[in-house]
Amino acid sequence: MTTINPDTVCYQATGSIYEVPNSPGLTYHWTVSLPGTFTGQGTNQIQVDWSNASPGLISNGVYCYATNNIGCSTDTVYLDIFIYNVNILLTPVADMCYESP
Repeated sequence: MTTINPDTVCYQATGSIYEVPNSPGLTYHWTVSLPGTFTGQGTNQIQVDWSNASPGLISNGVYCYATNNIGCSTDTVYLDIFIYNVNILLTPVADMCYESP
């Protein structure tokens, strides 16, 4: 795959793209761990929607292998996915009144 393992994805991300090198004559078989959904099955590139995934590590979140026209398979390539959530905590430094300038 063309990313560092694990791939870091922002919480509620849509449109994450994963690909393997394209070889003519091969059919690509992708698996994406739930709750991820994807488009592009059969091609060397997929687009994944992680918007329903909880923050944290998804071991083997995406994996792929390819087959040729006589059924021979490549090795499976695995990729861990880390769903990253940034929580911002704002702390007021002083009391503010509505009438204050």
